[in-house]
Amino acid sequence: MKPICDIYIATKCDNCGAIAYSQELQHISDPGERLYAGETVPAGQCPNKDCGALAHVIEDARARERAELALDIESTLNEWRYKEHTDTEDANVLLTRAMLLLKEQI
Repeated sequence: MKPICDIYIATKCDNCGAIAYSQELQHISDPGERLYAGETVPAGQCPNKDCGALAHVIEDARARERAELALDIESTLNEWRYKEHTDTEDANVLLTRAMLLLKEQI
């Protein structure tokens, strides 16, 4: 079963707490065994290979905003690291700490 979201919206794994954009989620394996009538429909399956639990859209608007900011910071950090900007190490440390703080509040 494909993830239900076709837009970029922050989600959180029910098991490991991983934060990811809906587009990064995996297809739900064995949906007939994992989904039940009356439950909130998940956005997809956790992208962490060691997890695979269901992930849902973060409903609280403020928490979703913080999650999306943390994901954007993480993406920017990864871009910097791939470009091997060694002179921005202090910025990397600062942004990594900010990202972790944001994720802790979600």
